[in-house]
Amino acid sequence: MPLGRMLRIHCMQQWFNCSGRQMEDALYEVDSIRRFAGFGGVTEALPDETTILNFRH
Repeated sequence: MPLGRMLRIHCMQQWFNCSGRQMEDALYEVDSIRRFAGFGGVTEALPDETTILNFRH
């Protein structure tokens, strides 16, 4: 995953107080969150919970 996308996801986790699993679900369900993170659509490869957790650590 590109650094910029992961950093935006990390910021949203902090702003909305989400776990990795909740952030993964939000990326799949909420279009505005997906667009802010820089993803075009649901068909594009979204990071899974483990990827988000590894970036956070």
